[in-house]
Amino acid sequence: MIQSIYFLPHGMQIIPRIENPVNTKFNKLHDAMEEIRNKLNEEDPEYVILITPHGFNLQNQYLIYLHNEFDGNYYVINEKESVVYGDLIESRKWSGDVMISHSLLNYLEEMKLDFNGLTLGYPDYPLTLAWGETVPLYYLPKDCKSKIVIIGIPRSRHEKINEIQDELCVLGQSIVDFCLKLKKKVSIIFSGDLSHTHLETGPYGFHESSKEFDSFVKDWSEKPTKDVFNKILNLQKTALACGIAGISMLQGIHDKYGLKNQFSIYDLPTYFGMVVNQWKLDV
Repeated sequence: MIQSIYFLPHGMQIIPRIENPVNTKFNKLHDAMEEIRNKLNEEDPEYVILITPHGFNLQNQYLIYLHNEFDGNYYVINEKESVVYGDLIESRKWSGDVMISHSLLNYLEEMKLDFNGLTLGYPDYPLTLAWGETVPLYYLPKDCKSKIVIIGIPRSRHEKINEIQDELCVLGQSIVDFCLKLKKKVSIIFSGDLSHTHLETGPYGFHESSKEFDSFVKDWSEKPTKDVFNKILNLQKTALACGIAGISMLQGIHDKYGLKNQFSIYDLPTYFGMVVNQWKLDV
């Protein structure tokens, strides 16, 4: 049984204390993510499936992490350069499930999707995660008993996003199909952010399409029609949203099952937009 499907941001500054001094522009998103924590606590999923563009990834293949334990480290970041890390604030651990991850890997390969498995050393060795995983996972209930299954999206998505629309559609639908057959309580999280070209001073500069892109995503979040999705996709080349692959998978899920929005918050506290979304399957 799928409890909910989420699209969640991974801007690290959402988490208090990550940026020093604290950037209060992220408060709205932090509060929204705290609401998601409460929702996940109520859902009490046995499994959380997390799909991320910013974790381990290969150039052309999708990945499933084959580990029974994951580590996440949270550092203070420099306010002007988000890849420069300072003091360690906190560490967290989450449990994986190699057997279920293998089962999902096999199922997706049966769907003719180009997947591989990732193991560092040994499945019981803790695999340390990056911000594309650790930010959304930070907002799981603190005493979370859910087993985490993680899927990494290939780097070639950047230049091939239009070419791989069919496979992203199949992938999104296949993840849901697998979860329904699993007959366990599952919550699915897509990790991603919106346009990265809102500010001239940002690392990707400014493009006028950024505002329109995010506006379309806000509309699409409420009602994921193919017409609005196509407008989003047409602006991706200049909007540069790392969440576009996740949005594409979600469109595939909506086309097959329908998605009913339960919660949606958008904000633009930095050079990229972020949205916090929750849907239920319309079945």
